[in-house]
Amino acid sequence: MWVSQDSRQECPTLEQVAPRLVDDLEAYLVTLRQKTEEAAAAGVHFREHPSVSFYRGGRPVEVRLPPQRVGEAQHDTSFLRVIALHEALLPPCRTGSGFSEEEQSARLSSSDGIELLRLNWNRLLWLLMPSLQFGVTTGKEPEREEDYASMEVDGECTSSSLISDWELQRPVTWEDYKQLRHPSVMDRIHYSYVVFLRFYGWRLYNEESGVLDRHQNWRERYKALALGSNLRDGGGAADGPFLGFYAALPRILCVLLELCLTRYAVNLVAFLLEEMGKGRLLLLQSSLEESWLPQILRSRQVAEAERERLRRQLYRLSHSDSD
Repeated sequence: MWVSQDSRQECPTLEQVAPRLVDDLEAYLVTLRQKTEEAAAAGVHFREHPSVSFYRGGRPVEVRLPPQRVGEAQHDTSFLRVIALHEALLPPCRTGSGFSEEEQSARLSSSDGIELLRLNWNRLLWLLMPSLQFGVTTGKEPEREEDYASMEVDGECTSSSLISDWELQRPVTWEDYKQLRHPSVMDRIHYSYVVFLRFYGWRLYNEESGVLDRHQNWRERYKALALGSNLRDGGGAADGPFLGFYAALPRILCVLLELCLTRYAVNLVAFLLEEMGKGRLLLLQSSLEESWLPQILRSRQVAEAERERLRRQLYRLSHSDSD
């Protein structure tokens, strides 16, 4: 039986914590750094965010495993660190690093790891996509390092080393942000982004620009997500009865912008507009027009040429040839 690490509160759904996102990331980071420096001068030291610890390989996360047999209700759990979790969510190609385009396509379109992500959706979203702005104030005093026991005893996981849901609700601090921007951690966040794209039926067509297309199994993924079945199994990030797992997209967009993956954020929205122009994903159109696209257009990180490109795409989507 799945039990939260801390029964006081599980990760809330996104609509409970969605903030008014900042338009000027640079100014926001300056303010965040100043607050951290003031806290340090006052003798307050924040514990490292669990997502940072996880991405650096220091702490495991507990996940529910898919049942081994059809119809089996009992879920076993496992404690995975970052590399093991990534390989479980998107198994590496069997032939090693030199795989072909065909092998890569087959890997992305396989079902391996999809159910694992679905079962642990809310927890893994908060863990793998840590945000400066999405977070919950717990009302507790800032924790000090001396308040925590040793992370491990004789190499074994202890209760303090496991990542709990209530910890994941804390916003990222300035010190955490610097760690997240380290190239080795950014590589792992990039892998996580690929994992989430794959869940939706998408893939990175161009790693450098962030241009997307659909992977070979996109029809099955679109159908499964449109049905919206069992959304709550993993604390399912449901934003009303129709969006379901798509309610995670504003958080993913926010994290891409925060981590200066601006082209990735722009091209994610551009891809959604393209899909809608082809008559797909139309259930997302109102959310995209009212929230997700404005989030990109307001960002000072996004070049005006990119904003104009998105505006033109929206215009073509919203106006028929006869208008």
